[in-house]
Amino acid sequence: MSIRLYFFLVPLLWTPQVRVPGPGGEGSISIGQPALKQAICSAGTSSAVNMTGTNFFVGSVVGGGGTGLPGDSSGNTWASLTGGGSGNYTQLFYVQNPTVTAAQTFNPGSTGGTTFCVLAFSNMATSGVYEAGTVNNNFTASGGTTATPGSTTPLSSVNVIVTAIGNSSSGVAASSIGSGFTLPAAAIYPGNSNWGNAIAYSIQTGTASQNPIWTMNGIALYGWQATIASFVGQ
Repeated sequence: MSIRLYFFLVPLLWTPQVRVPGPGGEGSISIGQPALKQAICSAGTSSAVNMTGTNFFVGSVVGGGGTGLPGDSSGNTWASLTGGGSGNYTQLFYVQNPTVTAAQTFNPGSTGGTTFCVLAFSNMATSGVYEAGTVNNNFTASGGTTATPGSTTPLSSVNVIVTAIGNSSSGVAASSIGSGFTLPAAAIYPGNSNWGNAIAYSIQTGTASQNPIWTMNGIALYGWQATIASFVGQ
């Protein structure tokens, strides 16, 4: 009597997790999770940047006495979050599922030294990307070399927390930020004859509250405002 042995190949179900460096070498992130793709700051219309592969823009507008809506060369509509303060404002704007191109420009939508910093991400939620009620702001007229935006508590299991700061002192810009946030070099506008502007982010899982500390070049701040909000990743 012969005995036949049968071997069955069962496919192994697994999801590859590839680690890739972020822009400028800021850490790494798994494919399928939110990832920063571009960062840019400008006063007036920016230089052209390649925004293909992104599905979420968030930006900070900093200036004095009020704001118009920022814009971009693809004609996207930017939604605004609460911001502003007496004599100075730092306000977050965002676009969910933007139209993107390989040579996209951005503008702050206001004049008078207004600046605009933009972060562009991939793998963000395609609906309900802003977590309602998570925006916070903190304004002061003068004093100190550090600032906080106030606490925010994300609502989703995967989120991108974004914070920005603006300052009316000529030449003053954020030099660092704590609490696990990343401040890309391209996301700092140093001020000079325009308003200082910087925007940073943290990609996290879970709902831990965040209130990061900004440090401003060892110079006492004058008329700064920081803001923060949380957005949903995939």
